[in-house]
Amino acid sequence: MVVVSRICENRNLPRPYVNFDGCPAENAEQLASYRPDVNMICISNRQLTVLNFDDINEVAAHEVAHIYRFKRK
Repeated sequence: MVVVSRICENRNLPRPYVNFDGCPAENAEQLASYRPDVNMICISNRQLTVLNFDDINEVAAHEVAHIYRFKRK
């Protein structure tokens, strides 16, 4: 995703894999997640069916904030 790549490049963060195949542990509350163990942003199937492209970009950009948090630890 271009938005993820740009944010990571600008913040000197490792660029994650973005999974559009649904989250492995998807549940009713989880709409998207960042998995630091594999450096992956996962967007739930439910999100992908209800959001437009711009909204999905916003969700992915939000998940990049978690990369920053994990990198600082």
